[in-house]
Amino acid sequence: MFHSGTQSLVGCWLSLSRSGHAPRRTDFSPALIPELAPRLFLAERPQAGPTLRLAGEFVEVLFGRGLKGRPLAELWTEQSRPLAQRTALRAVREVRPFVITAEGPSRYGETLRMEVLLAPLADRDDQVTRLLGLMQPVASAGFEAGPEFRLTARLAAVAGPAAGRPALSLAAADGRRTA
Repeated sequence: MFHSGTQSLVGCWLSLSRSGHAPRRTDFSPALIPELAPRLFLAERPQAGPTLRLAGEFVEVLFGRGLKGRPLAELWTEQSRPLAQRTALRAVREVRPFVITAEGPSRYGETLRMEVLLAPLADRDDQVTRLLGLMQPVASAGFEAGPEFRLTARLAAVAGPAAGRPALSLAAADGRRTA
């Protein structure tokens, strides 16, 4: 079960998705979920990998710097970058949101546990050109990071059905369970 903030953004994304297509960037507004706006980020998909276009106040304070134009990969430790990049690519290819569970150290030795949501957004031609992201802490504690802060990815998981497709449910036929 994901944090309620993560679930809210997944629900918003699903409500905007259209018959097999990701929601359009023009259909999404942080005003739809204002309580999450400081933790949101938006990345574009250049050939070299996702690059941050926008980052909410919480995200920039957490990483101790402005992030516009910076590669999304820079938010991760070196060993976590392959998992983060594969997860971003899967979100784009499968047109569905994914969550990476991660953690990072504070300046004072505490560990911040996070859920990092990556959900695709499309342009007018229904081509996925952006990733909507959320940095959702899973515990509420005071935390101070800074420019050296990086996340270590622990696990990536699907956060919802593909765009426009219902989630699979369990069914029974002649008393036997089937998918």
